[in-house]
Amino acid sequence: MSTRHAICRGLFVGAFALAALLPTTRLAADDTAKPTETATAEQLAQAKQMVQKVLNHWDFETWNQVLAEDVTVNFKLGTVGVDSAGSLAAAGADLEAHGRDDAKKVLKQVYGDLKKNVKITGDVAYGYDVILLGELNVTTAKDNPQSLPIACHMHFNHKGKIDKLVVASVDTRPLLEAIRK
Repeated sequence: MSTRHAICRGLFVGAFALAALLPTTRLAADDTAKPTETATAEQLAQAKQMVQKVLNHWDFETWNQVLAEDVTVNFKLGTVGVDSAGSLAAAGADLEAHGRDDAKKVLKQVYGDLKKNVKITGDVAYGYDVILLGELNVTTAKDNPQSLPIACHMHFNHKGKIDKLVVASVDTRPLLEAIRK
């Protein structure tokens, strides 16, 4: 098994493990999500359908249509960041924004580069939570392109708007060690 295949396999195993830790949620359309209640299969299917609809129309929606008013956005890109020219580069970056207006400012700064340089390779959806897995393509100082694993977690409210968005680089070494043991 190649290292790349092992990393991708590790990402999927980690995503499924993470999905299992997500709270089981009651998903009534007229109610806010309540993590302590059990969701029925029908409620989970309705939530998945709503989330899939948002994701399918992502490119045709504005940030105002996608983001909740009280959204929290986090970028935890660790060794990946944005350089002074505005391009993705090896650096450190932790950005956080609260509220739709601040979130839109942060997203406008980095979304173009992310859209251009991220390849989504898989997703895990459970109720109102979605985890997108992918590769962030960056060029090192020696112009050697590299792919870094990246994950995006989105939590949708009952109105179909994102109220929590986290984009993070993924350190697969602990995951690979756990798989090898």
